[in-house]
Amino acid sequence: MSAHQGYVERRAAFGARLELPHSGLVLIINLRSGLSIASAQAGVADDRGSQRRDFVAGIHDHAVAVASDGLLECLEVKLSPTAAHALLGVPLNELRNTSVCLEQALGSRFHHMRERLGELSNWQDRFDLVDRFLLEKLTTPVQGAREVAWACGRLVSSAGSLAISELARELGYSRKHVATLFKTHVGVSPKVYARIIRFEHARARLDELASLSSATRQDGLHVRESPRGLGELALDFGYYDQAHFNREFRDLAGVNPRDYLRRAMPDGGTLAGG
Repeated sequence: MSAHQGYVERRAAFGARLELPHSGLVLIINLRSGLSIASAQAGVADDRGSQRRDFVAGIHDHAVAVASDGLLECLEVKLSPTAAHALLGVPLNELRNTSVCLEQALGSRFHHMRERLGELSNWQDRFDLVDRFLLEKLTTPVQGAREVAWACGRLVSSAGSLAISELARELGYSRKHVATLFKTHVGVSPKVYARIIRFEHARARLDELASLSSATRQDGLHVRESPRGLGELALDFGYYDQAHFNREFRDLAGVNPRDYLRRAMPDGGTLAGG
């Protein structure tokens, strides 16, 4: 497991936010109404229009729009790919760009834990209950997990810039075998995973860049006036130039960097649409 959090969100009207690609899997237990999940990109087939209450989302290589009726009370657990694979017991490529109901994936034991969770009002008690449930499921070693966890760590530490040929050399495996391991334990190829990691790091820097900007405007255009603009950010993370960065960002996020900043929400989320 990586981390967990609990949150309550109340809005006056139905709303949607963008959930952007990231390098882990997310488990959501919603103590209120369900969520509607759809691809944020035209022509992309995934959970379009599906309703989810408790689910785990696989690694996505595009943004999804997650909508609610305005009232959410959720417990969220961020899982490393290898932990998610051990928990679910299925090849994670089956979850790529999709999500699965937790009761369907984890069976009656989850159902019983879920009922007990609904009786608790304190967040720490809820976290403890979920932690105990998950740790019980994560006790059995999975073949290949240590190697994949190490490989994922190498890609993260390089901000996605490490060549896959070099990663395979360091592991002592062929590129084909590394690709097979990633398909099972991560859900995407090493190249796609590195691309998502690079996007994550660039996005984090973009957030930092925006917050440190010396301009006073709040429309996203202030990034141009920062001491380090988008062009330099692009080069820092191995993009050929700002145009390349813009294309990659749009492919993964569904919006370009400046639109992303315009849609930023106070809690760190990103507003969908408009």
